[in-house]
Amino acid sequence: MTFESLYVREFTTPEGEWDMDRLTEVLPEDFVQQIASLLPPFGSHCPDVPEWAHSSLGCFTLSSTYDQLRTAAVLSNAVYDDGWNLVWKWQESQCICLFLF
Repeated sequence: MTFESLYVREFTTPEGEWDMDRLTEVLPEDFVQQIASLLPPFGSHCPDVPEWAHSSLGCFTLSSTYDQLRTAAVLSNAVYDDGWNLVWKWQESQCICLFLF
């Protein structure tokens, strides 16, 4: 069993509580204790979908990605202007622009 194939809903009971037995089967005790301190997800019947952490709505957008990268550049005092210019002024195939960053 790999962690990539597991869903959060698999670790809750039908009553909506954490399934502590199931958690302790696959995780170290310190992780289980950290999870136990969190509220279980509300309504296990909801779809288990990934969310983009860098957006208030959890949706991936180019704008939220750009904002995140610019914020990271400012916080790390790195200079990304040359990289951004390279991507936006690229004269070859546009598919390659996706892989430049």
